[in-house]
Amino acid sequence: MDHANKTAPALINFSMLLFHIGLVIFFFATLPCFDHTCPYRTPFSGPAWYPWHTLALVAKLFLRVTLRQFRALFASFSLGDVQSRGQSRFTKWLDSIQPDLNGHNRRLTDGFRENIVSYALQAPREVDVKALTWLFQLPALAEKSKIEGS
Repeated sequence: MDHANKTAPALINFSMLLFHIGLVIFFFATLPCFDHTCPYRTPFSGPAWYPWHTLALVAKLFLRVTLRQFRALFASFSLGDVQSRGQSRFTKWLDSIQPDLNGHNRRLTDGFRENIVSYALQAPREVDVKALTWLFQLPALAEKSKIEGS
């Protein structure tokens, strides 16, 4: 009975570990929100697409406004092409944010499915060759009769 009392907490901790591993694997499937070439999808991926890109767009807009304010406050105004070190740094940061803003805005207007299709069409041919090579190397598809029967 003493062993059973000592084993129960260990089994509970082990089950919690397995639960959290499963939870990480499930949320790993939301990677299409972050990486558009990610092949993993769950029913949660589509609904998570819009809030993620809306939040990212709002955050980038806030960051752009904040950087513009800091540039106006801390960087001295210069005439022509001469810029202070601070002004050039803020300008570089602002220039790096604009493509992200455009990308998030485009992704929101195009939608989840349209983005998947567009990124698949833009993928290089080597990706298709690697995917087909991997597919035909699977043991279940190694036999020619199974491939032709599909």
